[in-house]
Amino acid sequence: MDRRIGVAALLLAAALGMILTAGVRCADEKDAEPMECVLIREEPEKPDVQMISLVCELTAYCPCEKCCGQWAGGNTASGTVPTAGRTVGVDPEVIPLGTTVYIDGQAYRAEDTGAFTGNIIDIYMDSHEEALRFGRREATVTWAG
Repeated sequence: MDRRIGVAALLLAAALGMILTAGVRCADEKDAEPMECVLIREEPEKPDVQMISLVCELTAYCPCEKCCGQWAGGNTASGTVPTAGRTVGVDPEVIPLGTTVYIDGQAYRAEDTGAFTGNIIDIYMDSHEEALRFGRREATVTWAG
């Protein structure tokens, strides 16, 4: 008998804990009848995301042997198929692979690495001519850190 009371008390305490953490609102919900209580669940607060900005040197590359050497025509360092308008190469010590970076309002994904270190972003292009036309330039790169 004492064991059943202990189990019942434990279940009651657990239910009360759920109600207290979820919150209870009585008779102020539009669909609730007077004196009817409605169990509500509030979403936990999302942590503030810190954005990181860094002035980087931008370069461009394509899938050719001049740009990629022995990895020409292959997948990126993260295993994806490189795609113009999406793929950028980064130093993973500065920007982790998989990170979405924003350059001049355009979103790219850090999917590749290269023969460079530091704050250099290598933007994937479909052709060597496009990569040469792009040249080198500086831009502020932003990502969530």
